[in-house]
Amino acid sequence: MGPETPREELEFYEGGKDASGKYHVYLDSEGNLTAGIGHKLTPQELESGDYKEGQEIPLKQVEEWYEQDWGKYSKLGEDKAKELGIVDENLGEGLGQAFFQLGESFPSKFPSFLGALGDKRYADAREELYYAEPGVESLWYQQTPKRP
Repeated sequence: MGPETPREELEFYEGGKDASGKYHVYLDSEGNLTAGIGHKLTPQELESGDYKEGQEIPLKQVEEWYEQDWGKYSKLGEDKAKELGIVDENLGEGLGQAFFQLGESFPSKFPSFLGALGDKRYADAREELYYAEPGVESLWYQQTPKRP
């Protein structure tokens, strides 16, 4: 059985734990130092010198970052869903995950996505996220190779 909750999905797609179940600092697909469940280290965290690639991160810190990050991005997803007139909770969560993975400016990277979603053309919306052009996978799709 696959991931069932937003957290499980993000852990699956973003990495998160190693084989022993521990969290570490790692480089994401764009070369950014990231830790826990897809938490891109902030400039302040990087400047502190407290985090180095490969370093183990305590579960308490991972939980704190996840709650902070998911709270922010799930709210963005919920707000965008409401703005588009979407009442399906799963689509709102999905938008939250897209914001989590791609950042606050993700809609600008996929200009037709929100229009298709708002028009309930879900297959077109999915195509917009997955393909930069017909037959060419989007950078987002390529960066997260565990996509279904």
